[in-house]
Amino acid sequence: MPSIRFTSLQFVLYQICGFMIFVNLGYCEWTADKEDDHCVMYDQCGQGTFGQVNCLYNGSAQILVSEETIKILKEVCPEFQDEVYPRTCCSKLQVEKLVKDLKFPRRLGFGRCPSCTRNFQQMFCQLTCSPRQNRFLRVTETKENNHGQITVEELEYFMSLTYAQELFSSCENVEGIFPGTSLLNDMMCGIWGRKCNPQRWLEFMGSTPKNFGFSPFQINYVLVNETEIDVDGQLFYPMNEKTTKCSDPSELDGKFCLCKDCPLVCSSS
Repeated sequence: MPSIRFTSLQFVLYQICGFMIFVNLGYCEWTADKEDDHCVMYDQCGQGTFGQVNCLYNGSAQILVSEETIKILKEVCPEFQDEVYPRTCCSKLQVEKLVKDLKFPRRLGFGRCPSCTRNFQQMFCQLTCSPRQNRFLRVTETKENNHGQITVEELEYFMSLTYAQELFSSCENVEGIFPGTSLLNDMMCGIWGRKCNPQRWLEFMGSTPKNFGFSPFQINYVLVNETEIDVDGQLFYPMNEKTTKCSDPSELDGKFCLCKDCPLVCSSS
């Protein structure tokens, strides 16, 4: 593996927020089948080697009952709007951590492009709280902590290649915290920099410090064209939620991206 050299921008980013700490989201179980409302992870099990880790959980999604927790979840994850008390694979603690951590990318610049923000947050909303985690997440490594709890150390996140490409496209031109820089290419793609692409971006975001990233546990993004794949005899259905183009209003607040952060907005104005 090539030696890693952080740019000054990446170092600043690391100092500001520990960077990919916001990947420290919550989860639920680890088998995959066609059953809905089933988790591979649930709740947090304390501090791991690189940060807070999640508990292995092979069971049904749980009903969120705290109205305050539900309110803040729906603000960042509107896919849960349809249910008054939604079933999720995330606990109250995880929702609070998710909402807190997702503030970082918005503050760093994604907030200027609401559609990019929505697509980006949706990826983590699904990873953290989807009641159907078992359809697109596969836990590949676990560890028992000092309290006898089994924690998730590594997992595979099966994702539609189309979703990954559209996510990347909606965020690619968002300016960084310094004028003239690219938030995605200059600050969020590790060693790849301007050679960034959807796969490389996701790989960096899912890497732990051991692999020169900032995630508290390893997330291996598997991008595929198929809507259904067989892995060791188990069927998985890659996450492929609807994305929003950067030139379209975000369902989060109905606002558009700025022209400088989305060339499509400039050409249509």
